[in-house]
Amino acid sequence: MLGSIVLGSIAGTQLHSFWVGLGVWFGLAIYGSAFLVAQNKGETS
Repeated sequence: MLGSIVLGSIAGTQLHSFWVGLGVWFGLAIYGSAFLVAQNKGETS
């Protein structure tokens, strides 16, 4: 019982950090692409 709780908490922590990392990665990708698009628009106009 105790072992499954420990394993569950470890898996939950890793899953949480995975989703946080994924969110950060997506956020940076969206922010970076929007930044590049804005810079390209600024250069062409």
